[in-house]
Amino acid sequence: MEETDLEVIWVQVRPRRLPRSVPVIALGVIYHPPCKNNKQGSDAMLTHLITRVDTILNHQPQAGILLCGDLNGLPLKRLQTAHPTLKQIVKQPTRGAAILDVVITNLAQNYNKPQIIPPIGNSDHACVLLKSGIPAVKHPTVRVPRRVVTPHRKREFEIALAVQDWTEVFEAVSVHDKVAKFYAILTSLQDTHCPVKMSPVRTNDKGWFTERVKKAIEKRQTEFQRHGKTQMWRSLRNKVNTAIRQAKNWHYRHCIQQLRGEAPRKWWESINRELGRSGSSGRVTITDELSAESISQYFAKAGCESESLYIFPLPFAGVCPDLCSIGEVKVLLKTTNPRKASGPDNVPNWVLKDCAEDLAPVVCHLFNTSYAKGTVPSVWKSANVVPVPKAAGASQVEDFRPVSLLAVLAKLLERCILKRLLPALTMVIRDQYAYMKGSSTTLALEVDKMP
Repeated sequence: MEETDLEVIWVQVRPRRLPRSVPVIALGVIYHPPCKNNKQGSDAMLTHLITRVDTILNHQPQAGILLCGDLNGLPLKRLQTAHPTLKQIVKQPTRGAAILDVVITNLAQNYNKPQIIPPIGNSDHACVLLKSGIPAVKHPTVRVPRRVVTPHRKREFEIALAVQDWTEVFEAVSVHDKVAKFYAILTSLQDTHCPVKMSPVRTNDKGWFTERVKKAIEKRQTEFQRHGKTQMWRSLRNKVNTAIRQAKNWHYRHCIQQLRGEAPRKWWESINRELGRSGSSGRVTITDELSAESISQYFAKAGCESESLYIFPLPFAGVCPDLCSIGEVKVLLKTTNPRKASGPDNVPNWVLKDCAEDLAPVVCHLFNTSYAKGTVPSVWKSANVVPVPKAAGASQVEDFRPVSLLAVLAKLLERCILKRLLPALTMVIRDQYAYMKGSSTTLALEVDKMP
């Protein structure tokens, strides 16, 4: 915007970094000459400034206003009466003993005290240097390992797995050696085609700030920096708003909503934290008082130590029938949910599901060998125990519950064994109701009531 009768230029400024409460800055550069420093000239300038500021704030109520220039003693009381948020922040003389060069803004709290520095060239006006007073807050970042899985890398991994030679696994003697070689080959292929990279995660991120939201924001910002506010940018902006709204709704329903009736105090703490009224982080961090060791000891109390039962040696029946076929293993691998977390073997579920055709023969061999030898590899008996907060704002070990992540192949082996043993068990044990298909513990109560 430019005024022809008055020496005023208006510029809309949108830096890359602004306070969240300020969407844009309207910069007005003013020169009010001494010859117009009369009632008529002053009224014209003040009327123009008041009208322009009204127009800007009507369009952008949260806009920042920054008026600067040589006003030559223009009375500012009328402008500040019309807009009380505007303040003149230059308090030192800029020409002789007079303050002729001023800075008027509604963002006075965001700037440091203006500095008066020597004039440029032969000018008799000192320069006014204005710097931002908002310190650059650097939140600590935690780097977590993540595999780089792109469609191209995934396709290369599947091709390499399809031509992989599993002779080492089939020729190994013990079950432990077979499983160790299997995981060594699989891990080597993953590291080659889908390497692990450290990704930064900020500790001040909200609980709903997921990877999906981050990627949507990154695409929107990239489009804005390259081409500005295009139609594509508007489309990406709408997708970001949708992703944020869905993430917030999911986070509230699953992490906060139940607290309203159970623990109103914690519900209010969670609400205030999400609204930015609390300085605490949205993510739970483990402190010295709440260390992993203390959580482990608390979870260990739930178990009971008992001596293993003595099982007398059974005579070997000769050739042991196979536990499962390649077709059965292939079906089990294809039913793996790729969205669930992997266990201590660190094999992503998408590898087992998408590469079921190539993995079925070797996995079937491992299952049958483990069944025939009566030995379960140690990696299939271990688990990653993750402490999950029972409610938002957990701070004590009692506020966490353990969730065990087993190796997916171990769970598939259990399903194969259950399929073989369950028909025989139902013939021997007729009073088993829990963990039975088509039955429940409620049914046991009903049967007990029958005469």
